[in-house]
Amino acid sequence: MQHARSGHDPRPTLPRAMATCVCAAIFLLACGAASSARAGEAVTARQNLPVALQAADVWADDAQLVWVENDTPLDGAGRAQAWGYLFYSPGLHAMRSYSVRDGQLVRAEDQSVSVAAPALETWLDSGEVLQRACRQAAADGEPQALPENLLLVRGVFAPRTAWVAVFARAGGTRLFVVCDAASGEVLRSWRG
Repeated sequence: MQHARSGHDPRPTLPRAMATCVCAAIFLLACGAASSARAGEAVTARQNLPVALQAADVWADDAQLVWVENDTPLDGAGRAQAWGYLFYSPGLHAMRSYSVRDGQLVRAEDQSVSVAAPALETWLDSGEVLQRACRQAAADGEPQALPENLLLVRGVFAPRTAWVAVFARAGGTRLFVVCDAASGEVLRSWRG
């Protein structure tokens, strides 16, 4: 539609205006996730997830989240300053990882090895799962074990999506606690 006097209507057309609003909303959502935590503050795995999802969507339309892991040390509440997210694209038969810190993408890497990995299903956030894993560590006689890593994966330690909590023990050995990602139920634990 053209304006009668200038030959150009300065008002955006409806589709262009909608596209602008959608882009602005995506940007604000990503910034909102980023601004929900102060710089340098430890956050749960879900708090940085929107930034990784947005980056993965730009990389591949069919990107599926297949792995989550803390990229910096965990605190006792299941939070870390940075989280890593691994995506698999069936169409590209490729994997790409992202590290997010302070709500900002700090690293994006194409992985040299690519395997068809199942997408993660419904999952509880890292804070809730670590509480359950810590209770299991205490029940296993390891109340002083310190959480080192939390990783979320499907089909590796259990047929369904599961969190694996890795605890440091005296003597350099580890305690592993596997929890169902959807319910938090402890599936098994072992020392190694």
